[in-house]
Amino acid sequence: MGAQESSWIGRSLVMGGRREEDEERREEHEERREEDEDTKEEQEIEGKRMKKRRKGNRREEDEERR
Repeated sequence: MGAQESSWIGRSLVMGGRREEDEERREEHEERREEDEDTKEEQEIEGKRMKKRRKGNRREEDEERR
């Protein structure tokens, strides 16, 4: 094996490792983004519940005043 061949093999191994790392980073990023979207949806749902709860509390207070 010549110096040029071993150099090419070394580069391909390094690049292969980098590709795997890049793919792992992409997958982690995608997972985090999906989790963030889920969290945002949960927060929106909870916000709507709290709004309904406050609205219901106001009705009860209005009825008590009457």
